[in-house]
Amino acid sequence: MPCYLFSKKYCGSYWYYVFFIFVGSYMFWPFGTNGIRNGLGTSIFILALYFYERRFLMYAIMALSFGVHSSLIIPIAAFAVSGVYKNPKTYLYIWLAAIPLSLIGGGFWESFFGGLGFGDDTRAADYLTKGNVNNDQFAYTGFRWDFLFYSSFAAFAGWYFIFKKKVTDTFYIHIWGTYMIANAFWILVIRANFSNRFAYLSWFLMAPVIAYPLLRYKLFPNQYRVVGVVIAVYYLFTYFMFLKG
Repeated sequence: MPCYLFSKKYCGSYWYYVFFIFVGSYMFWPFGTNGIRNGLGTSIFILALYFYERRFLMYAIMALSFGVHSSLIIPIAAFAVSGVYKNPKTYLYIWLAAIPLSLIGGGFWESFFGGLGFGDDTRAADYLTKGNVNNDQFAYTGFRWDFLFYSSFAAFAGWYFIFKKKVTDTFYIHIWGTYMIANAFWILVIRANFSNRFAYLSWFLMAPVIAYPLLRYKLFPNQYRVVGVVIAVYYLFTYFMFLKG
């Protein structure tokens, strides 16, 4: 329902395009059936964005999402930071810097953030630092170039729309900043055994980051042909991972 409400409000009569990207996203189904509290928390966060103009209500709903699953502190903090620092170049630099820092730092970041003790008691630290075999983990750990490539879809989309197409929509820049900061955190802890739980804290925003400008602004000739290609290419990753699994 939050995905539907968000899509209807921000994309009007073409809401079903962004809604399809929401439900066709990689990990949408697993976090609705396995990582349920994590998925529910992110869905409530999307509901909060529906009330973007009513700030008190929006932050109250974000607090509710944190109550459902405390890992939501990451996108909430990212949302707060991107609301203060409104220069989108800052978000791009943070995201790009996270890649070499993760490559150089190795397991340092998992140990560092695991030692902070955030999350549900010791659970977040366990996700970052323990290596138990579990069906909820990624198929293999290490630096996941394939998932970094997937994450780059939204990073590139925001860069292209904001810097090349000159989209100045403050709401869009805000959610792109939230995505970039939250995804940068995941890149730092990418080797964690359960890093899918941290990846989803940014991936759940990929649908609006990719689709919102395409459905709000006239950016291309034959724009809905472009929309169709974008949806097909985006969904192909989900389908490829399904075949791979």
